[in-house]
Amino acid sequence: MNARRIILCLFLAALTRSVSDAQSTMSKEEWQQEMQDNTKQRDDLQHELATLNKEIPSLQQQIASIDQQIQATQDATMALAGATLEMRKSFEEQLTGTESTVDSLAGKSDADLEAHRTDVDKVQNQKDALMKEKIAAIARYSRRLEAIQEKLDGLKSTIAQQMIAEGHEKIYVVKTWAKDRDCLWNIARKPSIYDNALLWPKIFQGNRNQIKDPNLIYPHERLKIPPAGPLASNEEMRETETSTHRIR
Repeated sequence: MNARRIILCLFLAALTRSVSDAQSTMSKEEWQQEMQDNTKQRDDLQHELATLNKEIPSLQQQIASIDQQIQATQDATMALAGATLEMRKSFEEQLTGTESTVDSLAGKSDADLEAHRTDVDKVQNQKDALMKEKIAAIARYSRRLEAIQEKLDGLKSTIAQQMIAEGHEKIYVVKTWAKDRDCLWNIARKPSIYDNALLWPKIFQGNRNQIKDPNLIYPHERLKIPPAGPLASNEEMRETETSTHRIR
């Protein structure tokens, strides 16, 4: 609205300048006709500007009403979640602190980040604890928590790549099924892993300490990736024969 008013005012000023310039090059009749045309345009624009000015109070009232509706909806959502003012304040403080810690870790170099693996895990635990609160379901909080998780996943991936570069055991951080379709079958067939889905039992056998059922893996788990190669052990072969139809 303000931008439109400014444009109208500038246009009126331009018309005034053009009249002065035209007087030196036009005949009297041409100049008079130009004056009439410009005067009409000026009057029309002034009328439109006056109309816009009259609409401003009404629009401001509409905006205020919408703001009140939004606030009422947010308050009702908070009430449904059982979030008191004290709970909201405490949750927001924890959320802001977690965001600050993640941002601080993200600012470290890849080499320095590896030394802060435990800090990344601590922040993951903090974020997971916040997710268990009912208030976390509220949109403005859930969006911030999702952003934190995206940054954490990026940090974990960077750490895993750095460890591989330094000769450490290869690690894969599990992503979600809904977004990334991560399961042992799909992980194994990634070109960066084995490029062969049938080798998924190697990942299962290499992570039996945390994977109890090959059909159940969870986002953010850190899986060790054994060296590539054909299935060798009887246990690996048996897993392939009995579970392939379930794992896919």
